[in-house]
Amino acid sequence: MKAEDIILRIKYWQVRQYLAVLMQNISSVLLKVNRRKNTRAIIS
Repeated sequence: MKAEDIILRIKYWQVRQYLAVLMQNISSVLLKVNRRKNTRAIIS
C-alpha cells in the first residue's frame, strides 16, 4: 500500500459517508413535506 492509495481510500470513504448523510437529510425533508401535504389535504 502506497501513501497515495491510503489517502485516496480515506477520501473515498469520507465522500461516501457525506453522501449517505446527505441522502438521509433529503429523504427526511421529503417525508416532512409529504406529511404537510397530507395534513393539508385532510384539513381541506
